Amino acid sequence: MPSWSWGGDPSKLITEAGFRGRLVDKTNGLWEIRTTESYYQRHPDLVKVDHIAGARQKRNRFDLISQFVSAEVLRTGRSEREEVVLESRRLRAERTKAPVDSFALWQLQLLTAVGTEVAEVIEGIHQALLETTFLEEETLVFPHASVHVVRRLQLLVRRVKLIGVFLRIEHDEQLKSGDISAIKQLTDTGDSVFASSAHLHEGVILFDAYLSPLLGALTPAIWSIGAHREAGVVVHSLGQPLVGVEAQAVELLNLLPIQESIETVSTPKLSPLAGQEALDWWATRLNHLFGILTDPTVFVDGQNIYDPSKHLRWILTIEQMFRRVSSIQGTHRDVHARRVLLFSVLDTASRIINLNIEDIVSIDKVRKKLENLRGSMLPAAAKILLPSAERAVVALEKIQDGFFIQRQLGKSTLEYRSKKGDIVEIGLDKAAAEYIKVLRNATHGHGKKFETQGNLENVLLAHHDGSFPHDLGLLGYFYLLDILANPDALRQRLETGR
Repeated sequence: MPSWSWGGDPSKLITEAGFRGRLVDKTNGLWEIRTTESYYQRHPDLVKVDHIAGARQKRNRFDLISQFVSAEVLRTGRSEREEVVLESRRLRAERTKAPVDSFALWQLQLLTAVGTEVAEVIEGIHQALLETTFLEEETLVFPHASVHVVRRLQLLVRRVKLIGVFLRIEHDEQLKSGDISAIKQLTDTGDSVFASSAHLHEGVILFDAYLSPLLGALTPAIWSIGAHREAGVVVHSLGQPLVGVEAQAVELLNLLPIQESIETVSTPKLSPLAGQEALDWWATRLNHLFGILTDPTVFVDGQNIYDPSKHLRWILTIEQMFRRVSSIQGTHRDVHARRVLLFSVLDTASRIINLNIEDIVSIDKVRKKLENLRGSMLPAAAKILLPSAERAVVALEKIQDGFFIQRQLGKSTLEYRSKKGDIVEIGLDKAAAEYIKVLRNATHGHGKKFETQGNLENVLLAHHDGSFPHDLGLLGYFYLLDILANPDALRQRLETGR
C-alpha cells in the first residue's frame, strides 16, 4: 500500500475500510491487515434490517426513517419528468383500481420522495395496504402488512470500492510509482478514476441485486413491494401473496409466439411474522456473506499477498449469480429464457461451491441440501423462502419420468456403449443428471464436439421425451439459498482454492 494514498496516510484508509493494520515493511510499504470483526472476534456490521411496523412491533417506528434519509446525498428533489410520470401513474391507478397500478404508483412515489416526505410516503403506503378491501366487500386484503428497511452500511461500499483502488495501482505505472498528478486532474474533472468493472458490481450501491431474489422468492406470486433508495431498501410486506402474472396479454410483446409454461402454481398462506422472519434470515446471511467477500485476507496469493484481481473476480461472480437468479424469477412466461438462465446459474454455482454439473443436479444431493435449508430457518421464514426451492426439487425428480422407453419396458436403468466399447448401465437418477448436462452443453449446439462419454448423448436424446419442467429453472434460486445458508463453506472454498 503506497504512502501517498488517502492524503499520504495509509492507516486512515485502513481504518475507514473497517480494517486493523500495522506496517511490517517500511521500505516496500507493506502492511499486515485484518478486518475489525476478525480482530475483535465478532460478527461483521455490513448489512442490517430494521423493522418499522408489523405484528411484532409494539409501536410503529416511522421516526427511524428520517434518520436513515438524513444520510442520503444523491436526491435533492423531483424532476419535471418525474412529476409528469407520477401524475400519469396516479391517474391510471385511480382508473383501473388494479393492484399493479397502485403498487407501481407507490413505488415511484417512494423512489422520488425527498427528506421528511419519505417517512410520510412510507407510512401512507402502509396505511393504504392495511385499509385495502375486496371490491364491494369489507374484508381486509392485507391485515398483516408490515414495513421494513434493509440497509447496506457505508462500510460495505468502502470495502468493495477499495478493490478498484488497488487495481488502478496495479495497472497504472504512473500511479504505482507514486505520481498522483494525473489522478488529481481526473478527479477535478469528475472523471471516474477507480472504476474497474464498476458497472458489473454496482448492485452493492442500491442493493437491488442482493434483495431482488428475496422479493421474488414466491414467483410467480409476490409477497412484498420493494423500493431501492440510497439509504436502504424499503420493503412493504403484504402479509398475503398475490399472483404476479396475468392470464391474458398485457402488452404487445406478449403477442409474440413465445413458449409459455402451462404448469399451475399454488401460493402458500403466510403467517403474520413471515415477512419479518424471512428478511431477518436473508439480511443475517448477507451480512455474513459480505463479511467474507470483503475480507482481503481471503483473497491472497501463495505468498499471502493480497490479490485484487482475484478479489474482483469473486465479487463479480457472486453478483452475477444474484442477478441471474432474479432474472429466472422474472421469466415465468418464457420457458426457454428461464432454461438458458438456469444453465448459466448452475455453471456459476458449480464454480462457487466446487461441484461438477452432474453433482449439482444429483437428486440425492439436492434432497439433502433441502433438508439442511429447512433446518437453517424458522418455519415462518420458510413459508416465503422455501416454496420455490421445493418446487425445484420436485421438478428435478420429474426429469426421470421423461425416459419413456424405460417406462414402457418396465426398466429402471439405461444402457449405453462407452468409448472403450463396453456396455455401461446407469440408474435413472444418474441418467437424469447426465441428460440435464447434455442440454446445458447444447447451449453451444448439439453434436459430437460436446460429447464426453462416447454414445451417451445420443442414447439420452433417444430415450428421453424432452420434457423439461418449468420449475426446474428455480434450481438456480435453490443454490443461491444454499450458498447463503453456508457462507463458511464459501470461505473455505476461497481459502483452499488459492
